[in-house]
Amino acid sequence: GRITYLELVSSTKQWNVLLLKYQSLRKLNPNKKNNAKKALNIELAFLKKYGCPAEGVCEEYDKLAQRKVPSLNRLELYQQEEPEEDFESINGQGEPSPSNNEL
Repeated sequence: GRITYLELVSSTKQWNVLLLKYQSLRKLNPNKKNNAKKALNIELAFLKKYGCPAEGVCEEYDKLAQRKVPSLNRLELYQQEEPEEDFESINGQGEPSPSNNEL
């Protein structure tokens, strides 16, 4: 199957939103206590803007707003530094090319 233009636009937007949220969260210092609340506010802002209907009730937002946030150090996102992937490595283009012996 072929991907439609609307599917491409939708998935590209979703990827960009997730990347922006990830980058926003990674900027927070996990050792500062008040950054747990900032992380929750980032999550709430992204959920409200991209995940909730424009009008009416958003149960997911209400549930998340009620949650107590643990220290960021306890969250997987902040537990260890991993090298950030670039576009080429995500798409398999960043791998070394085979040597002549492997061909």
